[in-house]
Amino acid sequence: LVELDDHTVVPATHASEGTLLTLAILALAHAPGARPRRLILIDDLDRALHPSAQHRLIEALYTVVRATPDLQILATTHSPDLADACDAVDVRVLAS
Repeated sequence: LVELDDHTVVPATHASEGTLLTLAILALAHAPGARPRRLILIDDLDRALHPSAQHRLIEALYTVVRATPDLQILATTHSPDLADACDAVDVRVLAS
């Protein structure tokens, strides 16, 4: 089950792909473990997310990183909106 902002509860099968992926990413970033995570690698961070949701996800991930200084998150994207949501010093552009 997924509880939305308005406290509506829906089965996970009715939640969007972007919502489920975001929940998984944030659960991984917040998950307490026997061994603290130092690096999280995420391919296609923007997958299935509306640009405004991409911005909110980046804000949430920055909050986690600020609270866990030894954590590094390395993610790929094709979305200029997601790259714009990041601090410029955190963005690397690769081209072939």
